[in-house]
Amino acid sequence: MVTLDLRNYPTTRLRPLRASLHENKPPNLNAPRLEGPEGNPRVLECVVPGEDKMSAAPSRWFLIAPILLAIAFLLLYPPVHQDQSYHYFADQRTFLGIPNFWNVVSNAGFLVVGIMGLLRFKEVRSRILFAGVLATSIGSSYYHWAPQDSRLVWDRLPMTIVFMSLLSIVISMWFDQRLGSRLLFPLLVFGVATIVWWQLTGDLRPYGIAQFGPLLILIPAMYFSKSVRGLWPVLLFYVAAKLAEEFDQSLYNWVILSGHTWKHVLAALATFWILRGVGPYGLPPSFGSAYRATSNLENSPNAAPKHGGTPKGPTPRGH
Repeated sequence: MVTLDLRNYPTTRLRPLRASLHENKPPNLNAPRLEGPEGNPRVLECVVPGEDKMSAAPSRWFLIAPILLAIAFLLLYPPVHQDQSYHYFADQRTFLGIPNFWNVVSNAGFLVVGIMGLLRFKEVRSRILFAGVLATSIGSSYYHWAPQDSRLVWDRLPMTIVFMSLLSIVISMWFDQRLGSRLLFPLLVFGVATIVWWQLTGDLRPYGIAQFGPLLILIPAMYFSKSVRGLWPVLLFYVAAKLAEEFDQSLYNWVILSGHTWKHVLAALATFWILRGVGPYGLPPSFGSAYRATSNLENSPNAAPKHGGTPKGPTPRGH
């Protein structure tokens, strides 16, 4: 946690901080603590990737171990094929001419969150993630209109984009911003390749790794990293969604709507919490807040002239 006291501090000294935040780079941790006179305090607390109190430098084994486990799974576990009974959902009611009505329209949550994310986020990975959420609403609706393997591809493909983009962001938040950015493209390629592999061989094991493998990094990251810990509701909603999917018929008997419909609702809530838990530049929200606050300070009465000079307010102390 980095605390910056920016009370009445000259904006000529704030511009480098604002630029570093805009470029998704943490501020200089070796810079002196900035203090100003009392009154109109502006204190910012930023969670810097890789600078959490519990784990300032997480071991690379947290990345290597999941890879080794995935390789062991591929070597030791037999191929997994799509069970055709998966396509027979409990709720097959038709309303307004739409077959499997509730399983189709319940994807509206993904549509809303995807649009919100694309409108809010500036950073490439976050925009890719929420483009995947938006595409999931379309692909899942297309699949549930007439469930079959050929349509299921377009349901699962955008989900891999969401999984891999989120993993890249979590790595940036916990390990290193550059590492997470560099891994984005390879992770996306891997996610898409798992779907291609499934179509060519019928084997779902790689897709299973793409779906559940990120949890092997997300769970320890939430334990060790304060910046990632705010994403715990994402895990909670996702687990609840998978449980609802498992008890599709039972929930349909108990609460009218089927478990698969509830799965869509809960998974959409998980993506909404990602929207809340990550700032507009692909970092924790406090980074985005810091960026906006420095912009506001330039317009304050105590701001320094843009081309040098002395600030209107009292001279800052402590530097």
